[in-house]
Amino acid sequence: MAASAGTMKSTIRRDQHPLGGGTTQTPIVQRSSLSARQRNALHQTPKDATQKYMTSVADIEEELTTSHTDNLVDEPITRSGSRQTHLVSIDYSNQQASSRQIPWKWIALGISVPILAYTLLFLIVLACLNIGNTMSYGPIHTAYVHTTIDSQPSMIQSTIVNGTVYITLFQIQPDGSTHTKMYIGPTLDPSAWNNDLGSIVTAAEVKKDQTIIIHLTGNINYFHLLFARPTYTFSLVADKQGTYKVIQP
Repeated sequence: MAASAGTMKSTIRRDQHPLGGGTTQTPIVQRSSLSARQRNALHQTPKDATQKYMTSVADIEEELTTSHTDNLVDEPITRSGSRQTHLVSIDYSNQQASSRQIPWKWIALGISVPILAYTLLFLIVLACLNIGNTMSYGPIHTAYVHTTIDSQPSMIQSTIVNGTVYITLFQIQPDGSTHTKMYIGPTLDPSAWNNDLGSIVTAAEVKKDQTIIIHLTGNINYFHLLFARPTYTFSLVADKQGTYKVIQP
């Protein structure tokens, strides 16, 4: 009886002692005192914990990339942050391309606007000159100048026919008759007159020494700065016989 009592006492002590040999009941008592979440955590393997961690990381990456979906190009995510970095580089390259295109547009606009304005002004000036010359000198530009030469009323007519300048001098004699004398001036080179000899106008003036000066003025040229017009001048000098001699420069 005493031995049974000793054995029972020893058994009770082993059950109550955490390090005793009878540990069969000890885990059961401990698990029953834990919550359901803690018990589930004890049953998880390292593989389950790793899978759960990777799932959380994937969710975080998805949330980070959601705000950049306006210009997304679908592609796999290789590692954390790689997709976002690639998108930023694409946007930056697009901005660089836009910045390179804008100056060329402004340069082209800055060049084309003055050219268009110059062309429009040239056409307006050219039309005004042609209309004015036709109204003043006729279809075949012919100039008439009334003057006095050797105390006689005179008229100088100058015109260009087939590239050659002709000057005709009309003088009224004391008896009322008219004395007419024609002089042939230089033959003009079309290339020096913008290949437009028909637009040349002539003008004559008489100096005090009775020398007649003939001025030729051509039409404007698109490629001449400030619409410069070609000009030429020659003279008719009186001789001792009362006639004139053509003198070219």
